[in-house]
Amino acid sequence: MKILLSNDDGVDASGILAAKQVADEFGETCVVAPSKQQSGIGHALTLVEPIRVNEVNLRDGDIGYGVTGTPTDAVTIGIYEIMDDWPDLVIS
Repeated sequence: MKILLSNDDGVDASGILAAKQVADEFGETCVVAPSKQQSGIGHALTLVEPIRVNEVNLRDGDIGYGVTGTPTDAVTIGIYEIMDDWPDLVIS
């Protein structure tokens, strides 16, 4: 099972690693989240500013991706640009 994992607290947040450890038990997990904390902005999209994607080393040694946009941007970019196939499950 292919799993896309995101959050609104940022790619370096401790909670995303805990969620990844659980998700890894069920399939291949791809972490794509905002580069910094973005709590409380809901379904916002970045419309004017350029969005950058940076490969990051997660605390467990795997590779993840930090997106300079919103949580919605991160999920959209994860699905359409980073993952090779559509995820079977999105956890956010």
